[in-house]
Amino acid sequence: MTTDRFITPMPTCLPRQIVENLAEKVAAKPGFKAGDDIFATVKGLGGTIKSGSGGDEDSESGSLITKSLSDWKMYLSPIASLA
Repeated sequence: MTTDRFITPMPTCLPRQIVENLAEKVAAKPGFKAGDDIFATVKGLGGTIKSGSGGDEDSESGSLITKSLSDWKMYLSPIASLA
């Protein structure tokens, strides 16, 4: 299923520790553990990781562009390391 509908993100205003705890729980679902190959995990979930911009003034912060659940790209900030 592909859609061109854009939903503006809304901040949760959750404390950093709660977000980090949630991220760890979500990452554990597909079996990802610290030190694992993030590229393989992202590919297995239908995504790809690229360095640079998704084209929407995100050149410093990165972005996530999702076309469908099995077609998405994670753009990392160029100041982040891919290694």
